[in-house]
Amino acid sequence: MSEWAVYWRTEWKLMLRGPFLWVLLLLGAGHGWLVYSINDDIFDYGYLIHQFGFLYSMPISILTLLAGIHGARRDTALGTNRLLGSLPYRSGKLLSVRFTVTAVPFVLLGLVSSGLLLAMSAFRLEESVGLGRSLLVMAPLAAGMVYAVALGWALGTLVSGRIGYVLGFAVWFVHVYLMLLVIDSRLPAPLNALFNFMLFDHKSMGFYNDLWGFLNDRTLWLHRSMYALLTLLVLFIVWLAEKRRRREPFSRLRCYGLLGVTAVLALSALAGYAAVRGERAEAFRELERQQETASQQMEQAPAFSVSRYDLKLTYNGSAVGITAGLDVGLPPNETPEELTFTLRDTFKIESAEADGKGVSFRREGSLVRLDLGQSGGKQEVKLTLTYSGVVDDWRVFHPYGNNPGNMIVPVHMVREDRVFLPGQYGWYPLPGSHRLLRVQDEKRGSPVKLQEVYPAVGLSDYKLTVDFPNSLNLFSNAETTGRTVKGGRQTVTFEGRQTDGITLLGGALKEIVADTEAPKLRVIVGGLTDERAVKELLPILEEVVSAADEERKIMRAGSLTMMPYDLVDGYGDGRNLGGMMTVKSNLFLYRHEEAQLKEIFSYDYTSYLDQLEGVENVRK
Repeated sequence: MSEWAVYWRTEWKLMLRGPFLWVLLLLGAGHGWLVYSINDDIFDYGYLIHQFGFLYSMPISILTLLAGIHGARRDTALGTNRLLGSLPYRSGKLLSVRFTVTAVPFVLLGLVSSGLLLAMSAFRLEESVGLGRSLLVMAPLAAGMVYAVALGWALGTLVSGRIGYVLGFAVWFVHVYLMLLVIDSRLPAPLNALFNFMLFDHKSMGFYNDLWGFLNDRTLWLHRSMYALLTLLVLFIVWLAEKRRRREPFSRLRCYGLLGVTAVLALSALAGYAAVRGERAEAFRELERQQETASQQMEQAPAFSVSRYDLKLTYNGSAVGITAGLDVGLPPNETPEELTFTLRDTFKIESAEADGKGVSFRREGSLVRLDLGQSGGKQEVKLTLTYSGVVDDWRVFHPYGNNPGNMIVPVHMVREDRVFLPGQYGWYPLPGSHRLLRVQDEKRGSPVKLQEVYPAVGLSDYKLTVDFPNSLNLFSNAETTGRTVKGGRQTVTFEGRQTDGITLLGGALKEIVADTEAPKLRVIVGGLTDERAVKELLPILEEVVSAADEERKIMRAGSLTMMPYDLVDGYGDGRNLGGMMTVKSNLFLYRHEEAQLKEIFSYDYTSYLDQLEGVENVRK
């Protein structure tokens, strides 16, 4: 057995003799049970992990800091350092053993807490989440915890006396509370990003909803990498200090070179994080500037109409390419030479054809004007537009009212792990001139009114064919009529008649269908959601939809598709489905308790029908 293993075995036996490890494991089990019990109304496993991480990071980080300080001071008080200093072991071996023995109990603490949480959740949730996936979801929490162990252990080693405890509390306060207090939107962006970055939880608990594959987000891993590199940096500093104290021979160039490289890598992770956040914030500001100049009112419905769309969407790893075929009905008493459509200006038009012949066009922001020339009294024309672009819209989100500590969350996107293209986003040509979706910056708990968000489009038949990597589940408000998988890619076809456009969704999602009469009610939720909890709310929603539809006699689609608002705003609640958006009618609703759900849903739904009815009357 190597000398390192012998030393580790000796240290571990000393650890087992005291009550420290057993008290720590008991604390971990109690913590897991506590998090579960105070969140017993949550039916989304991802949000349960979210809560676990939020309640886990602060108390465990202070515990690891103080335990590291205590362990190092105990060794000093017992003369262990003096004894070990006389042994012919190298400092690297000594320090690695002592740090490992200190860190292992906290790893066990995390496993006990998360394992207990997982076991209790499996009994309640209809679909059990595998242990491997659960540990993968919780893995990013480990970086902050190990960093706290290293920091506390270093303080206890390098600082003599009880002042180490005072410094430990101060360091913990700086990382947890002080950063929350000083984050302010009035500060320079780099400084704001630095403060946000130094938080143990990174204000990123929303990642743990795991609805859209948060593990692929660059900022999360840049943040965790920075803390892992800081841990190495702390260990290098202690190692060099120990070598100098024991007067061991060492290569200054190699040691200080490793120290410098580690510091540069940590700063690079920080700079990368700031760059990504800055890029997204600038994209958000640019989107705001564009929308400030846009019309705030929908123009009068155009005289022409689109009876059918045939859309083909292909994703190639960065940009999305779309071919849109439109059957356009022209007014009987006039022959317009120009047709106006609304298409999001993020897309670049490559070609435009009318009845198989190329036509000229011009763009004015989100407006596309097609020059048909003399249509010869035709009542119908078939248009084909080919275009491509990158869809990756972000916005600033204030999760806690006026608290200046904000987050940048995705709004619309087409990525391998997540797709959200609502029908009125303008990702296919909408007839006439529309005010496209305004980027919302609502405070948490504020209802988003339908009239402020989406324009009415009108009734059309849709066929959507999607060629996409087989990396997520694709859904739409139209019916799925076909799906094939070959060579790591999937081809999915959706067809249906919709009153308000076709929406494409993709991610770690699943569909829950209510066993009801027409209109059939479908709910698209995160893959970690308990189906039983969703089905408890379906009768309420069905009642409201049926009543409003009976009153207006305008619902001509065969199904109504809904999705939680959480899937859109990137900041999940998980306690109830009060925040809902119908993909068919694109209703954004407030996260209400069940008793208030009916009233709010009815208000927004009937208001939408009033708006849609007005458009239909204009066309008649």
